[in-house]
Amino acid sequence: MPQAPKAPEKTPEQIAAEEQDAAWLALVERATSGDGSGAKQIARAVTLERERADVMKRVSDNRDYLRLMDRNDELDADQAEFIDTFYPEKERGDRRSKDDIEATRRARELARHSD
Repeated sequence: MPQAPKAPEKTPEQIAAEEQDAAWLALVERATSGDGSGAKQIARAVTLERERADVMKRVSDNRDYLRLMDRNDELDADQAEFIDTFYPEKERGDRRSKDDIEATRRARELARHSD
């Protein structure tokens, strides 16, 4: 009968990382236990950080999809201009002009306050 393949052995670095993760999770568990205001605020901080990470991933995925649409000429001229200002692409090491940076900052600020 064939045997299941063995899992690769963990490196000392992987073991140390897992131990650090376990210690951190235990600390979070202790810090959020109970009904005190500190425990509630720490639990809230953990939840908010998780939600922030989720939102940041969704923003990144949306930006990538919009850039793909732009590269495939699926956007009209106004949409392409929006993408170029709101989500400018640059090569690694390239610097954007102060005017371009300010235009992006202003566009994002207006987007935060629109509705």
